[in-house]
Amino acid sequence: MRITDPRTFNSKLVTELQLDALSGVLTTNYENFVKSSLKGSSSQTAPVSYGYAYLNADGKVDPALMPPLAINETYTVEATNDSTSSLDLIKSAVTAASVERGDVVIVYAGAGITAENAEKLCGTFIFVKEVAKGAITEDSYKKIYTPAGGVKTVNGIAAVNGNVTLAAKDIKYSGNTTIETALDNNGERLALAEGKITTITSDAETAGSMQYYAKQAETNAKSYTDGKVAALAAVKKFVKVASLDPKPSDPVEGTLYYTEAGQCAIYAESAWVDISEEIITSIADDTAGDEKLASIGAIKAYVEAKVNPINTELPKKADKVSGATDGHLASLGSDGNLKDSGYSVSADTALSGETVVPTSKTVKSYVDDKVAEAIKITSVTHTWAANEKVGQIYTWTTPGRVIQVCDASGWVFPGVQFSGEGKSLSSTITVAMENEDAAVTGETWTYFIASTLG
Repeated sequence: MRITDPRTFNSKLVTELQLDALSGVLTTNYENFVKSSLKGSSSQTAPVSYGYAYLNADGKVDPALMPPLAINETYTVEATNDSTSSLDLIKSAVTAASVERGDVVIVYAGAGITAENAEKLCGTFIFVKEVAKGAITEDSYKKIYTPAGGVKTVNGIAAVNGNVTLAAKDIKYSGNTTIETALDNNGERLALAEGKITTITSDAETAGSMQYYAKQAETNAKSYTDGKVAALAAVKKFVKVASLDPKPSDPVEGTLYYTEAGQCAIYAESAWVDISEEIITSIADDTAGDEKLASIGAIKAYVEAKVNPINTELPKKADKVSGATDGHLASLGSDGNLKDSGYSVSADTALSGETVVPTSKTVKSYVDDKVAEAIKITSVTHTWAANEKVGQIYTWTTPGRVIQVCDASGWVFPGVQFSGEGKSLSSTITVAMENEDAAVTGETWTYFIASTLG
């Protein structure tokens, strides 16, 4: 406590102090006066303005001198996809005429709101100043920081009221396949396998069917059981032994020998009859023919091991074409299954029809016929020589059929004679001069020759 002017206690303080100094005792009037002065009032019942905070005997400020603790208000409001902004939501949440510094508004996500809108609108907001409800702006509050990394969606599904509901179609299985698709595919495979098994078992008369083997097993089991029961009826005595492998060397007629493990054998009519069999818990390919009893678990595991490859390979097979046309060629669809191509094989040498595929022999025959009928035009140049003149006649022979002759200055039509046939055909060109002195020696003529490709 700091007193800037002790005289504020007026002159009476001096008088009281003088009296205390003389008497050595703090008077009651003086003590009450000091307390009242510190409280800022002549009254001793309550402190007022401009007094001084004093300490109690425990060394702490008297609680009566401190103002009451302010209690902050907390408001809540639900955000939906139709909400416009966090500011509008906060204004709608406040129910008092004004807010104080420290008041809190919690905006939570309603049912069906998208993850994007929830991220933009929702959160916890605290007011940083005292303001009337109508004067609230975005500067009136701050959004309380929430660390990043919280789960917003699971497989693209947003939470509703804190819960994420996933269906089989929303959970990936392998690649782009979902659990729902995988279950549907497995269901189809099981139905297909069931159909195949039903086909196998439908004919009881077929020696290779499952029903046949079941009947054989029934017959064998009956014979086996009848033999064991007959032997058991002759038992007169029971003896426990450590092992039945090997059998006791000195057996007693009409006695059943048994072990701790439950193996039993009867010695009757001077012979051993086993009435129990060894139980195995695992069936291997090299033990499948043993005359031992297999547990249900061993049978189940063995059957599953044999059936599972079938279930794996069945989806890989190509399905038969439904409604195929006899004689049409098969083709493959985009899914790898067979389909009717709509085309058939033909030996028609005329290559007629739009939905037929000719054989290689037919195509060869057709092409050969057309080639044989085709005509090829070739040109040959020839320069006349003096030795080709006899008198007034020039003569030159070339293989093939000459159909036109062209000299250096234009077309001419000399005499042409043909001899021979087919590939042996030749043309002889004869030029008759007006007189013996006339000549075409040294001139280059062009002959066009026609021949068949065949």
